[in-house]
This record gives sequence, structure tokens and C-alpha cells, in this order.
Amino acid sequence: MKKYLIELTDFQKMGKKEKVLYLLLGILSVVLGVILIVTRLHEGSGSGGVLFPSIMVLSGINVILYCTEVFFRFFRRYILVDQLGVHYSLAFYSPSRRLLWKDIKRIEIRLLRILITQKSGKTHKINLGEVPYHDVRNLKELIMAVARGKRISCRDLTEKDFQRQ
Repeated sequence: MKKYLIELTDFQKMGKKEKVLYLLLGILSVVLGVILIVTRLHEGSGSGGVLFPSIMVLSGINVILYCTEVFFRFFRRYILVDQLGVHYSLAFYSPSRRLLWKDIKRIEIRLLRILITQKSGKTHKINLGEVPYHDVRNLKELIMAVARGKRISCRDLTEKDFQRQ
């Protein structure tokens, strides 16, 4: 079985020139902000005079982290179906979850989510609201096919959910 990966992180890969440009702008913003903070504190203008330079420094750090793809390495959002199970992380700050096929008791496929119940009784909700429609369709078909092959109880309740609306 091939891996099926849906990447949900909205990040367009930047070219090398764009990365260098953003990196230079970020470094420039941080350096100028630090210089302004030091000079204003040396002049004795107080905390009110360092607000704008502080924002410059934070913005520069943000741009540097963006162009080096740090955000997207640590806060990746995805759904992966492979021979071992279903792996997903749908929120930036939540840990990724791994559901092994051997531990899954029942799967319910709904219009905008998939409910996976483990043999321990714990139910996981995979919300599909942000997933493109063609990926949702492919994901549902793949999960149903694998569930049938592994003799896992699987119900498609999409039609019932659709009729309720």
C-alpha cells in the first residue's frame, strides 16, 4: 500500500532568491531595531520610545523564521494514511496522533469528519473542513478500502449527513 499524504500547511515554497531577500530584510530589521532601542535607551527616552523598535525586532525575527521554514517544520498540519495506520496533526499546537490499524475497532465516515474508535474505546475525530474536496473524497475511499481489507467495521454516513442539511 502506498502512502497517501495530505499536507494542510499553507506554505508556498519560496525560491532561493526570495529566501535570501527575506532573510536579508529580516536581519536588517532586527539590526536596525536593536540599534534604535540602544540609542533611545541611552538617550533616556524611556519605555515608550522603544515600542516601535521592539516591534521592528519582533517582525524581523518573524520574517527570519518564516523564510528559514522553522514554523512549518515544527507546526506541520497533515493527514497520512499508510500500511501502519492513520497519522494526523490538524492544529498547529497539538501533537501528532498515530492510530494503528491493529488498534482500530470502528470507523465512521461523515460529511466533514472521520470518527475512528479504538479498541480501548477512545474516539478520535478527524475534522476535514479545511481539506480540499478531491482529497477528502480520495481519503474516504482509501480508508474504506483499507478498513474492508483489514476487516474493520466501517460505515459511510455521508449521505445521512447530507440529507440532514
